[in-house]
Amino acid sequence: MQKIHIAHLHKIHDHAECATLQNIVRFLHYNGINAIPDSITERFIPFHIVIPSITLQQPNRMISGIENIAHYLEQETGIADLINKATVFAKNNPDYRCRQ
Repeated sequence: MQKIHIAHLHKIHDHAECATLQNIVRFLHYNGINAIPDSITERFIPFHIVIPSITLQQPNRMISGIENIAHYLEQETGIADLINKATVFAKNNPDYRCRQ
């Protein structure tokens, strides 16, 4: 399985953009690409951090907002229109879970 190394994710439970990101991660996983972050913060997020945000280890860089994260993942995977494809996948596969 191909790995996209995401060092950290800042998210809030039941947040629409965070749910979209979760759908993208599941869609990628189903397609053989592991984009599961190493760690996740869901509480006590500093006020200046936009939700959702991912931090890449190499280079040490933060990407904020679902559109920017999706664009980054599209570049890394070569899969276009990730948000729409992941949304359709989630509707068709509501019980899909990533198993590591």
